[in-house]
Formats: sequence, C-alpha cells, structure tokens
Amino acid sequence: MQRMEMQFEEKLKNIREEFEQKFKLLARSQQQTAVAHDGVRVSTKGSCAAPDPSGEQTHTDVPNQCELYVEDDPPRLVAIGRVFEDGSTIHGVPLQPDWTRVVVDQVQDAAAPVPLPNTEVQLVGQATGTFLAWPKRLVMPLSARAKVMREPHVHDANIAEAEDDPISKLLIKLPRLKKHPIQLQWDIRVFGVDSSDVPLYISLPDALEIVGGNSMLNISVIQLWAMYIDKLSVEQAQAQVYGFIEPQSIQKSGNTQVQIQQYMQTWMSESGRDIYIAPYIDGYFVRKSQLPNPFLTQVLKTLELDEEYEGNVEATGEDFSVEPAESRRPFHALLDLGLIKTTNGNRVFGSLKGALDGGFDIPHNDKRFAGFDKDKKELDPEVHRKYIFDGHVASYMKTLMEDELEKHQSHFSDYIKRGLEPDGLEELYKKVHAAIRADPSIKKSEKQPPKEHKRYNLKKLTYEERKAKLVARLQALNFAVDGHDDDEDDD
Repeated sequence: MQRMEMQFEEKLKNIREEFEQKFKLLARSQQQTAVAHDGVRVSTKGSCAAPDPSGEQTHTDVPNQCELYVEDDPPRLVAIGRVFEDGSTIHGVPLQPDWTRVVVDQVQDAAAPVPLPNTEVQLVGQATGTFLAWPKRLVMPLSARAKVMREPHVHDANIAEAEDDPISKLLIKLPRLKKHPIQLQWDIRVFGVDSSDVPLYISLPDALEIVGGNSMLNISVIQLWAMYIDKLSVEQAQAQVYGFIEPQSIQKSGNTQVQIQQYMQTWMSESGRDIYIAPYIDGYFVRKSQLPNPFLTQVLKTLELDEEYEGNVEATGEDFSVEPAESRRPFHALLDLGLIKTTNGNRVFGSLKGALDGGFDIPHNDKRFAGFDKDKKELDPEVHRKYIFDGHVASYMKTLMEDELEKHQSHFSDYIKRGLEPDGLEELYKKVHAAIRADPSIKKSEKQPPKEHKRYNLKKLTYEERKAKLVARLQALNFAVDGHDDDEDDD
C-alpha cells in the first residue's frame, strides 16, 4: 500500500512539474515568438505607414510589420502584424472603408479579443495564419519598443508542445465559458452518485481561478480535479485502488448529517477501494468534543475494522496511536487543516485526538494538544484529560456562579434547563463515550413542530370585516354626539 501511495505521489509531482514547464514555455512563446506564416498570399501593394484616422488613407508600399491595437483606455497593443490591401472582402464579407486586412505575425496578448470575431477566431491567440479585419485607426507603425521585444527563434517542436498543454486549451475555451457555464457528466463508477442528481457546472470565474493560480479553488474545480485523477488511475490500471468522494455530497450546506453518513458508508462499502480521497470534508473533524467521533467509528465498523482496531477504550489524555495488526493494516487518514489556525489547544486538534482514540491511523505530533508544556517539551496527560472531559468549562461555570450569577444564567441557560452542574460534566461525557462505543450509528432526531411567531403586521381584513368595523365606528361616533347633545339640553 505504501509503495502505491509513493508511486501516486511521484506521478502527481511529475505531472505538476511538467505542467509548470509547459505553461512557462507557452507564455514565453505567445508573448514574444514571431511565427512565420506559409501559404498567406502576400500583396505587393500597401504598407504600414501611419493610417489616417478618417479611413481615407490607403497603403501603397511593400507591406511592413505594424502594431495591432484593440480598444482600451488607452488602446492596448495585442499583436504585431502585416497589412494587405488587395481585395475588398474578407471571408466573403465586404470590408468597410475604415477597416483593412491584416495577418498576425507575433502575438502579444493571446487572451485579447479580436475586433471582428468569427466562428473560428475570437481571440488574438487563435488568429495566426489567417486574414482578419482590423480598424485602420488601431493599426500603427512598428515602434522601436516592439522591435526590441522580438525574441530569438524557439524550436517549433517546443512551440507545438506548449500549444498542446491544458492551459492553452483552456484559454481558447474562455469565450465559450463567458457565454454560459459548461455542465460536465461523469460515470456513476467515479463517485457512486449519478451526475444528474448532483450537477457540476464550470463557469468563467472557475477557469480564471485555474489560470490565475493565486486564489483558493472552489468546490467545482476540486471536483473536476478529482475526475481527472480518476481518469489517470483508470489509464494506469489503478481504478480499484483509488476511490473518490463526491465533494458536494459531503457538505453541510444542502445535506443532513444522516445523508452524508449514509452516502459515505454505502459508497465505501460498495466500491471497496484501498485509498479514498475526500476533499472538503469539513464538519466532522471540527467538533467541540474530543471523544471518538460516532461517524468515524461507524466508518471502521462499515469496513469491519472496529474489532481489530478498537482504539483507546479509556480516555486518559495520553498520546495514543494504533499499531498495525497482522491481518489488515489500520485505516490511514490525513488531517487537512485548511484555513484553521494551528494554535495550541485548537478544537481541531481535539477532534484529531478523538479520531486517534477511535482507532484511526493519523500522522501527528502531540505539540498542539492542550496540555503540552513548551518548557519541558512534553504533554501533560492530566491537563489534556481535563480538556477532554470539559474540565475547563466546569471551572468557568464555577467562577461565574461565584462572581457573576446573572452572566452564568445567561451563558449556561441550556445547562440550567437540563439540570447540569459543573461537577457533573465529567460523568456526562463518560456516559457519552460509553454510548458511542456501544452504538456509533447516528440516530435521526425527531423534528420539533415549528414555533408560532408573533405577528407584527396587521392581518388583512375581508370586505365584510371592514364594513362591520366602519359601522361600529359610526355607531360609536353617533353615540358620542347624542350624549353631548343631551348634556347641552340639561344645561
């Protein structure tokens, strides 16, 4: 198993290095390489003298290289090209008087849109080797700066290899993504769920995250990466070794804890892979309790590892790691911290302790556990045990009860309703620990009826109700007027 993991990691490393080299070569070739165009009919008429903005000036000399700009503030240089004056049409479309025919020789900005796109060419990077229509006012003489930017010849084989890399293909598809997202399908063998049940869309912002390389990738890109890694594992006959968890199906947003547990247990039991990759599985490892997580314990039970790797039955606060058995090795997992701060005693390390005591094999160091003494460079099990059984919470409760009773009643109102006292918290957690050991399955809680909220807006009255209300007001007004008249008569 370790040998397979090393081979897999080595393969990923090689792919990443090769990808980076190709990207650098592509960027250099697109920005600076002058590409010769065979088969383009070169006219003996026309030149690249500075055009008249009105469009009335014509090109009469041998075509020299020009700078091609696109609309911007100020206009932006995107390519070096040549102007050809023969013919009044381009691709069967008549040329306007203020437009001219050009051919791109040297690309400066591959992702820039051409002024007049067609079905085949939308970006400057696609424009080499074909005639384009270009506004005359955006065609300028070749400046000294542009001449200096020319690069020495780059081997054609390297250029072809660079243009075939994924980033180059992705740049070509950006205009398509700008119009609408692309929906991707996958075989049910990949994640254990049908693609129609959990649709995956890749949009323009997703592609820009990949091209930019300086932002955190979202869940759609991570899922696309998992699909690609699955494709590699199939090509290398490793499909029964590596399994993938569908990222959207294990998120707290849109899924209940029972649904997530059921999906993972069913998929891992049916697929029977050796290694599972579960990106963005947050919500299970970041918990307040440092006792064994019932979900993790259920995973071992599903894989029939719960009896062989029982874990740490008694929570003592000491560091614990399972030892490999003779028949099967333990379930190996890695702690992905993500954006969580790695401060001493952070609850994510408490969850790590719970997973270790539950029987998981996780590489770790006890320096981040609560109770680690930096001076002595060792873990104090008693302090660690105190945090496991909420001893620090009990101490805080006692302090508030003695000094700030009102604050205690506000902070621990739920504890008070359930009759929980500071001295009873440790016993409570021991019972929870025993219950998880006895039955790790998560029970579906009964839904409570929704509370009736107080209405602050006026209830809409019917016509009959409004009529009766008006009659009552009129009667009250008449009664008041009659009473006033009677008082005046008495006087």
